[in-house]
Order: sequence, then C-alpha cells, then structure tokens
Amino acid sequence: MITCYYYRGIIKRSLDADKTLPHRASNHIQKCPGCRKVHESETRVIRELRAASNTLEQSPFLHARIMSSIARCGPVAKSKPAWSSSIWAVGLATACLLLLAVLWAHQRPMPSHEVVAHPSQPAPLPMELSLSVKLPDGNQLRQWTEKLDEPLETEMKLVVGDAKTAFNSLAENFLPEKVRHSLLEQDKGS
Repeated sequence: MITCYYYRGIIKRSLDADKTLPHRASNHIQKCPGCRKVHESETRVIRELRAASNTLEQSPFLHARIMSSIARCGPVAKSKPAWSSSIWAVGLATACLLLLAVLWAHQRPMPSHEVVAHPSQPAPLPMELSLSVKLPDGNQLRQWTEKLDEPLETEMKLVVGDAKTAFNSLAENFLPEKVRHSLLEQDKGS
C-alpha cells in the first residue's frame, strides 16, 4: 500500500512533466492492477486535455489581457518566513534580560568586610569570615534526623496497613473458601 502511494506519485509527476516512467515504476505498473488503472486513467485525461486544447481557438489578445491584469495588481509581495519575527522577539527579550542583570548587579550593595588585623597577623580571607557559623553537634543532628524520619515512618505504616487490608479483601472475594482456610492454617503454623 505504501509502495503504491509512492509509485502513484511518480506516475503522476512523470505524466505531468511529459517524461517516460522510470524502470521501477514501469515494473510496478505491470505487477499492480490498482497502479495500472491509475496510470491508464491519468494518461487518458492528459490525452483528452491535449485534444481539447488543440481544438479551442485562443484569443489573440488573451496574453496581453492576462499580463495587463497582473501589472494592475502591482508587485507581488514577498512573504517573510514565520520564524523571522520570533527571532526578533527572542533577541529583544534576551537584550532586556541582559540589561536588567547589569542594572541589578550595579545596584546591589557590595559587602564590606572591614576587619582590622594586627600587623603581626595575616589578614583573614573572606572564606574564613564566612565559616564563622556554628555547626550542630552529633546529638543535635541525630535529633533532627529522628524528627525528619517520623512522618516517613508513619506513612510507611499506613501504606503497609492499606496493603494488608487490600490483600485480605482480595483473598476473601476471589479465593475459594478451602484455599483461604488452608492458607490461614499455614500462617498460624509458622
């Protein structure tokens, strides 16, 4: 079916361009009755159109009338690609963001580290100044961990309880009574 669609396109283009069919298309037409029918009907239509165009008399002024109507319409405007306006929008947005970033960087107050160092000691580096935060000890970390784990433990207990309830409900509704009792007896025995 896909090959027929492909070859029908080749058939129509070849006939419209008044060219001979490629070898592969000719072979396909011989094997495929549907494509052969398309080729015959297209050939017949082209033949009839050529016969009709030879019998019609063309007006001697037809070409001049067509050209004058085209000239009256004016020049054909070239359309811009759709992506060209979006490029300008993206570029403008990027320029605005860069401008805002520069303005924000200039408006931000610079931190002043006025540290008076003793002449015999080296001046502290900014990294040393920022590490003056007191870190929690091991006992405090353990308490924090336990507090953070409480909601997780509670949630896990609820999930396990829900799973047990669902399993029991499925067993009661779908397992035969003999199988259920034998499972309960095995459970009590172990």
